Amino acid sequence: MDVLYCSGHTHLPSGKVLFVGGAYYQNLSRPGEKEFGLNYARVFIPVNDASGGYFERIDHNLTIGDSWYPTVANLPDGRVLVAGGFFACCGDSVVNSQLAIFDPVLYEQGSNPWSVLADLQTTRNDTAPGIKDYTRLWVLKKPVIAANGVRYDVAAMGWRGKLVLLNTDASTPAAQRWFDPPNQQRPDDGSCAWDSTAAVLPSGELLTMGGCSETGPHVRRVDMYDPQTDSWRNFETLLPRRTPSSVLLPDGSVLLMNGENPLINQSEPQTAAALGDPRVPVIFNPQTGSVLFLKPEPEQVPAFRGYHNMVVLLKDGRILTGGGVHKRGDIGCEQSTFRLFTPPYLLTGKPRPVFLSGHLPEPIVFTPGSYSVIRVSGRLRSKGGVVLLAAGSFTHAYDQNQRYVELTATSDSVADVQNLVVLAPAVPDAVY
Repeated sequence: MDVLYCSGHTHLPSGKVLFVGGAYYQNLSRPGEKEFGLNYARVFIPVNDASGGYFERIDHNLTIGDSWYPTVANLPDGRVLVAGGFFACCGDSVVNSQLAIFDPVLYEQGSNPWSVLADLQTTRNDTAPGIKDYTRLWVLKKPVIAANGVRYDVAAMGWRGKLVLLNTDASTPAAQRWFDPPNQQRPDDGSCAWDSTAAVLPSGELLTMGGCSETGPHVRRVDMYDPQTDSWRNFETLLPRRTPSSVLLPDGSVLLMNGENPLINQSEPQTAAALGDPRVPVIFNPQTGSVLFLKPEPEQVPAFRGYHNMVVLLKDGRILTGGGVHKRGDIGCEQSTFRLFTPPYLLTGKPRPVFLSGHLPEPIVFTPGSYSVIRVSGRLRSKGGVVLLAAGSFTHAYDQNQRYVELTATSDSVADVQNLVVLAPAVPDAVY
């Protein structure tokens, strides 16, 4: 049986969705059950009819082989970076730490879109994820130029919490593909990163939160790495979380929610506002380090959303959350409920800006370095009033395609109407 269970996915420029890998089962739900990665990808092609769309299969057995729990990240030049995950379950011998490139242009041309970036001999095994988890890949907002002159544009982190920089140029020699920053280890003996969440912040810092051991400080802490200065900052959230979820919000803050608290008995009812209850969402401000505690889902008590929970930002600024196991360490008991969460910025009582045309036409196309005029009513923030946020590709506590781009915008106002003049980034790299 082939399923999309524990695959990786992301959106392509065409509007199609790329799914890499997944699971193949032998003796499903019977003695001797075994799980294997799939040696092919699928592209979902949306169609405007009753079917909604269909899948197209694309083999990748000649590049990274079997792939289970692969990480899939969009690069600024349109290519897609894929980390293999695992060949099968379980043990050290099944780790597939190879890297591949999927080229959407070649795919649309009908050519083979796959190429190997780092094979088993030239990859870094310390970027391997913990079992039933994903390698964290961050596309750097600003590449790091090392002393050897090589441009490193991606950071990777495996389950041991060691951050390694990666060059994705296919012409770069294998010996220069990777770079170890001096302060690459997650702080305070943080030789762990499994079951954590991750995001690229508007500042360009790389966020890791939660996960790791049941008693260590990392299970409740935000750690932020600055690739330009090779330095860490960390902030206490007071709430221990294994498999937490994070989502970038339009105002530049980060919503942290869901997960399991390994320090309490999750099967017993908890006071909703009790310290340590992972059902309490918090908003973390990366600029100030402040943490705002919010109300949990009232309908969810006493259950919790643990492993396999998901969170994604919707177009209207609300948050959709769902899934997640409700018993510690138990897979197959995922909740079938989904909830809508309204962040505080939608509850201020102040009028919100409104597009005079009702909505922006889709797809939204920005020509690099050009200006676009958008008419809105209402007032915008003086800084960060116009931003781009990528569509989410969320799975297993981690959005593999979170992007936040603050755009330069000026306006001329007539009464309560503003003509926003928005400048698109001059080069695609600036989008990151």
